[in-house]
Amino acid sequence: AAFLHVQKERLQLGQEQEQLKLRNRTLETALWQNEVYTWDYDPVKHLSYPDKRLQERLQLPEWLENFPAGYVHGSTLLPEYWRPFLQMYAALDQGAPEAQAEIQALVPGDPLPHWFRFYYTNTLDETGKATKSVGSLHCVDEQKKEKQRYRLFQQKYGVFSWVYYFTAREIVLDEGIKSPDGTEQKRWTGIPENVILSGL
Repeated sequence: AAFLHVQKERLQLGQEQEQLKLRNRTLETALWQNEVYTWDYDPVKHLSYPDKRLQERLQLPEWLENFPAGYVHGSTLLPEYWRPFLQMYAALDQGAPEAQAEIQALVPGDPLPHWFRFYYTNTLDETGKATKSVGSLHCVDEQKKEKQRYRLFQQKYGVFSWVYYFTAREIVLDEGIKSPDGTEQKRWTGIPENVILSGL
């Protein structure tokens, strides 16, 4: 009876492992089809581990030491994005629960730079110290092109847009457009009362 019980447990464990492998393959396929890459970062040892597809696409080694400080100067990141890239990792090192940045970089074999969005979540210990960061990297060229088209439309037809934060009762206008009163003011507080009182 004990033997049969052990055999049954082994069979069940084998089935669970197969299901896990299948789920992992499905997830990898979904990430691949949507050009999403994964990137693990060890904030204690300053080591970074890009996934295999990212290693191939950006011609990266299996792991990167002295990361990110030792990486940026020899990387394909455009120099104007070194600072936000380093700031994102500094936030992770300091225990931020998440960090993100949009970076432009060259891809080997392509003369034009591409836009990438990094998004990391941190695993913290009981003292709030970062122990591991898991990130995703997504090419956002199409979103950037669409945003540029929308800006051109705004400029051509005098259309402007904003985000309204209900709790703060605040409006923040889109970048690159003047506010309705013709000024460069981007943030309006006390909405809607202040808009009415201003005569707009």
